Amino acid sequence: MKFYQFFAHRVLIMISSKWREFIPESYLRLKENYTFSLFKKDSIAGMTVALIALPLSIVLAISSGATPVQGILTAIIAGFLTSAFGSSRVQIGGPSAALIGIIYTVIQKTGYNGLYLSMLLASLFLIVLGICKLGSWIKYIPLPLITGCTSGIALSVFSLQIQNFAGIKLATAPSNFTTAWSSYFHAFSTIHPATLLMGIGSLVTILLIQRFLPKIPWGLFVIVLTTGICFFFDLSIATIESEFGHFSKTLPSPRLPSFSIPSGQLSEIFGNAVTIAFIISIESLISALIGEKLLKGDTPRTNCELIAQGIANMASALFGGIPSAGAIPRTAVNVETGGKTPLAGIIHALTLFCFLFFFFSVVGQIPLTVLATILIIICWKMFDIKLFLQILKAPYGDQIILIISFLLTLFMDIKAGILIGVTLATFIFMKQMSKASKAALLPSVPKEVKIYEIQGPFFFGNDHILKKIASSKILILQMHYVTLIDVTGIFALKELFEKCKKTNTHLLLSEILPQTLIDLKNFGVIDLICKENIFPDLLSAKNKAEELLL
Repeated sequence: MKFYQFFAHRVLIMISSKWREFIPESYLRLKENYTFSLFKKDSIAGMTVALIALPLSIVLAISSGATPVQGILTAIIAGFLTSAFGSSRVQIGGPSAALIGIIYTVIQKTGYNGLYLSMLLASLFLIVLGICKLGSWIKYIPLPLITGCTSGIALSVFSLQIQNFAGIKLATAPSNFTTAWSSYFHAFSTIHPATLLMGIGSLVTILLIQRFLPKIPWGLFVIVLTTGICFFFDLSIATIESEFGHFSKTLPSPRLPSFSIPSGQLSEIFGNAVTIAFIISIESLISALIGEKLLKGDTPRTNCELIAQGIANMASALFGGIPSAGAIPRTAVNVETGGKTPLAGIIHALTLFCFLFFFFSVVGQIPLTVLATILIIICWKMFDIKLFLQILKAPYGDQIILIISFLLTLFMDIKAGILIGVTLATFIFMKQMSKASKAALLPSVPKEVKIYEIQGPFFFGNDHILKKIASSKILILQMHYVTLIDVTGIFALKELFEKCKKTNTHLLLSEILPQTLIDLKNFGVIDLICKENIFPDLLSAKNKAEELLL
């Protein structure tokens, strides 16, 4: 091998090892020994997921205030790119129920142009988060907050489906939980009996299939059944085509949204982008993690997944789609039906494209009530009542986070639930940490010597613990358990030294952890106290105290 070939080979190995975290799983899997057996499993799984994704994409788009075609386009484009660039072997991307509330709100307030701008900005946020390797922050989001927001979304989305489920006639579509039930109460007399019966029949059929024939794709089955009934009996029930017009069987050309927006909407668009990026990242990372656990594989590379979601949503915005995320139910179906590599997700997207191109006229005849029924089932699965009740038995702080995030998401919006929920969780965490930290008095033989052990991180929430330390001739601070110290803690230590200086107390420090020692050096505390008063262990500090007493 020539020198330049050897050099190029080594450079490629170095780059690959450093940036392997960002290499798509599709490339890693397909360059290995990809067999026909795997292809067959991926094909069956991909086509099965597509059968479920088709009605879900339509119903989620309609519930978001978008058109059915936008939902299918999102599932095709974002689903393809999520699998092509993501880090999970089985992640399925597309419209998500968790995004319905924010999409609907954005469209109502800023229109489609505002939605596309928010999506582009959110896509950039996701890509930057991934490049900066901040994907691991998902582990800092508490379970009660995720559960509260998810449950609030589920109940809110369920409420918005009652209109199509019962065929209620409203002047304007409801936008949230409160306005929905208020509108239904005043328009109760407009319920369409045939639509309501069709919805109830669809619901019963789905429950029976799930109970006795779980392997049948219940979503597709009930759609085919109800569409056939409406066609043969010529029932006057609202369909996708009667509500939204004819489908286009071609993909639109990519285009940039208009950047000329009212100045009053700038902050609104930025806030929406942050919220969309936050929901997408949480939903996608949790979905990827669940998928890999079901497959009994490795933990997904979260940073690569964030970049993939950014690419997928950027493409979706350019083609006029809606925000996309990793879909937990469809990812689980992919695993259960034999999906092994990202090719299953790619096949799922290509199958959906075939549906749109060849069967667009048939799709338009689907009754809206059955789509509402399907989403009601999804909402029931999203609202994990068992987990919700379990968290209500958890410590007081977790209960508060769960209830507040749930109520804010339900009665206001997901942005309020997330922002206030995260803030509340942070304060509760700091409160708990401050309670866990204390300065414990250790036994010592000479009365003139007092030894205090600082237990736990030392930060601005518990800097008061040093003020309770009693004065003595010699004071030893044992700092082995101080795993973290912030600026407030450092200045509190400085104040203690000044206090000891005024009372002629000799201050000694022992067993400072390496990082804590570096932080104290950077702020001049070590020079202030003097190196000869700092010891590697408590025994050395005690010996020094005995010398000082002589």
